[in-house]
Amino acid sequence: MRDFDRQIGKWYQCEEGIFEVVAWDERTQTLEIQYDDGSVQELDLDQWDALDVMVVSPPEDWSAPFDDIEKWEIDDADAAVFPEEISPLDRVSF
Repeated sequence: MRDFDRQIGKWYQCEEGIFEVVAWDERTQTLEIQYDDGSVQELDLDQWDALDVMVVSPPEDWSAPFDDIEKWEIDDADAAVFPEEISPLDRVSF
C-alpha cells in the first residue's frame, strides 16, 4: 500500500460504494472507513489492497449520516472543544 492511498479525509469509490478514510491505526495497521450512508468498516492492509478503489470527489451530500443531529448540538459541541479565548491577564491575581 502506498501512503497516499490511506490519507485521512480522502474519498474513494469501490464496488461497495463511496467512502471516506476516517482513521489510520499505525499500531494495528488498520484503516477505518465511513461510507456515505454512515456505516463504518475497519480494514486491514490486505483487505484494502484487495479493493478496487479510485479517488473521487466527496459526494454532494456527504453530511447525510449526520442529518439526525441538530445544528445547535454541533454548535454546543464546538463550544466545549474550543472555549472562548481567555486573556492571560484574566488569570493574573494581584
